[in-house]
Amino acid sequence: MTMNELDALIHQPLRTKLVAYLAGAGELTFTELRRALDVSDGNLDAHMKKLLAAGYVSVRKETGHGRPQSFFAL
Repeated sequence: MTMNELDALIHQPLRTKLVAYLAGAGELTFTELRRALDVSDGNLDAHMKKLLAAGYVSVRKETGHGRPQSFFAL
């Protein structure tokens, strides 16, 4: 794929925002992304699953005290 070709998967408004936000922030939790982009849990989850399946985003799960956290990065 060349720089002149757009990937239809990313060329969706919320996914474009997700990728851009992660590019600037590095690694964020699901909650941080949800709050920053002002979207519902279900909406964010559906879009993140597509980005994860395509290999654009990686996830790191961390357990400790309280609920497990998922950290996302490009």
